[in-house]
Formats: sequence, structure tokens, C-alpha cells
Amino acid sequence: MEGVVEKEIKGGYEVRIAGGLRGFCPFSQMGLQRPGDPQDLIGQHLAFRITQYAEQGRNTILSNRSVLEEERQRQRDEQKGQLREGMKVKATIASIHSFGAFVKICSLEGLIPISEMSWDRVEDIHELMEVGQEVEVVAMKLDWEKNRLSFSIKQALPDPWSTVEKNFPQGSRHSGTVVRLMNFGAFVSLAGGVDGLLHISKLGSGRGSDIRTRRWRRASS
Repeated sequence: MEGVVEKEIKGGYEVRIAGGLRGFCPFSQMGLQRPGDPQDLIGQHLAFRITQYAEQGRNTILSNRSVLEEERQRQRDEQKGQLREGMKVKATIASIHSFGAFVKICSLEGLIPISEMSWDRVEDIHELMEVGQEVEVVAMKLDWEKNRLSFSIKQALPDPWSTVEKNFPQGSRHSGTVVRLMNFGAFVSLAGGVDGLLHISKLGSGRGSDIRTRRWRRASS
């Protein structure tokens, strides 16, 4: 039933429901997440389920959370029948972490691993996106039993390697950026997502056997 949140009391809220009855909704049963400021809910009309009714209504316990969880599960079941691996869908960035970003697709939440953010090497996800941003993703793996859903922005973008032979034909000359140094040579980025190895034997005369002892900058080479 619908109720009006009237005031905050010890441990939760006093709620006025149908027939002039008043009930108590614990903090833990208000919303799916506890609000930052409990006063923000005062005066709101919300849906509640009666979980305890005693003493002719004088001891009535309510839950808003159970109503929301039921609705979320209904939406999940509906989307479960529509979403398939390999599908391209719109999603909203919900949170950003060092290992990736969580996205929301209606009532569903899944992870975009940092390796699936871009065809380029990603050092700081905050440089690519922000919370609330809408992105296009491809559903990679949908494990409904364990509730682990993974998505990819990279797979929704054109594969830069599909045009490598056209854009970088053998024997052509290009500028690149040194992105990694190894004992056997340097990896050079020619374009977004397209890296190639510059072997130490191709660095020219005068280079030492250990490339790490040389002063390199991440500049055109």
C-alpha cells in the first residue's frame, strides 16, 4: 500500500498509511540503499508492504525495500529474456574503479573490465569517462546464476586491425610513439590500438645491447 513518510524517529521512519494508521519502517527497509540525508525522504509518497501487524495496528512494521526488490527482480527477469551475449546496447556509467567501470542497463548492473575500455592502452579510466555518462557496449558474458554480467566498449568500436594492411602497407614509412621498452626492443604505437615491435637490431648503429640503459622519450620515432 501507499504511505507518506512523516518523520524520522529512532531507528527509522514513522509512516502514515491508509485508514489513518501509522507504521514504522526501519532504516534498513527504506529503499535499496540508505539515503545520504534521512530528511530527504520526509513528505514522500512511497509504496510499502506490511511485514508485521499487531495490537490492532498499533504495532505495524513496514518495508519499502521489499517492494523495490520485487520490482527490480521483475525487471531483471524481463531483461534476461531480451539481452543476449553479443548484443550492442546503451548503458550508463554507475561507478569507476581502478580495474574497470560498473554500468547500469535499466535494472541490470555489470562490469566493463579496464582491458575492454578501448583498443588503446588505458592508464586512467577517469580520462575516458565519468559517472552518469551514456556509452554503447556489447554484452560479453552473461552469467545469470552468479549475477556476473560483463560488457565491452572496445567490441562496440571498429577494430583498428581490420584496416592495418590498408593504412600501413609493408614498406611504407610512418611516425609512431614509443609506448614500452623491453630488452629486445621497443613497442611503438602507430595508431589507436595498433602497436608494433621495433626490434633492437633495427634501432641503428651505436645502440647498446640493453635498451633500458638508453635515454628514450615517448615521442615520435
